[in-house]
Amino acid sequence: MKNSISNSRWFLNEIYLKGKYGYWDECASSHFNVDNCVDALRARGIKKDEELKSLVLCIGRRGEVNKYYIFHLLSSEELDNRLIENHFKYTRKEKINKIRLAEPEELKSAFSAIKGTITPLNKKIWNTYAFISPRLISGKIVSTNDGTVNGWIQFNSRVLLDSPNNNFKDNQIFDFS
Repeated sequence: MKNSISNSRWFLNEIYLKGKYGYWDECASSHFNVDNCVDALRARGIKKDEELKSLVLCIGRRGEVNKYYIFHLLSSEELDNRLIENHFKYTRKEKINKIRLAEPEELKSAFSAIKGTITPLNKKIWNTYAFISPRLISGKIVSTNDGTVNGWIQFNSRVLLDSPNNNFKDNQIFDFS
């Protein structure tokens, strides 16, 4: 996992978090291993709307190979499969037949990640199409893992808007609630 940390640090510098957004902090203290947001909140001593939750969903379309999408939201928010399905059907004009969380084997092969280490600082995740919650564009400081199960980082949530493929760049606001 040490390699994940150095990759995250390199990637942070690459996207200029310090200069453009004015704040990021690699938290010096680590905590016990966590693999979900509830445990992360407890380990970090933070509130639900201070924790970034990044989920990898596998969305199947009729007659096509399943495709991965990243959903960035606050831990206080929940995804609704019906909202996702309606967004694809009515906004994106795409019919889908299946929505599910990516399996552990898929996380490993597609993103070099395991449960509890899904982070926008992973280059493969950064470059995958992302849906960003409107609650994250305010520029609030959020915490998430640093690519490991026991380390974390805080940064300005607006950095997510710089990801190359996201719903805001397509002018498609997706309401998560």
